[in-house]
Amino acid sequence: VNGFFGATRFYPLADKFYFTLEYSVGLSFTRTNSEFAGNKSTSDMGSAGIAASPGLAYFFNEKWMIFSRMGSLAYGYDHNFLSDNGFHRLGYTFQANSFGIGARYILGTGKEEEND
Repeated sequence: VNGFFGATRFYPLADKFYFTLEYSVGLSFTRTNSEFAGNKSTSDMGSAGIAASPGLAYFFNEKWMIFSRMGSLAYGYDHNFLSDNGFHRLGYTFQANSFGIGARYILGTGKEEEND
């Protein structure tokens, strides 16, 4: 079972050009069944984490933007339920595979229409 939630905050740098921070939260539960030399075992592991990824965005208009992300600052906690042991993870990833670029279509503009 996995869960994920994310949101992006936009900080204006210039007209239509923004610095972004993409925040995400993840939860997971994993059950592993294994058998070796006739011995069967089950291991249950739970994980939770948060991450923030910096990036840049350029809005062509109110509906289309291009964006990039560069790395991720993340904290996570993993817990083995069988042994009742857990460990914390904290790190920043900035590798070639942590860079992303893409385009997005915006469903709503977030602007409320004024009534006269």
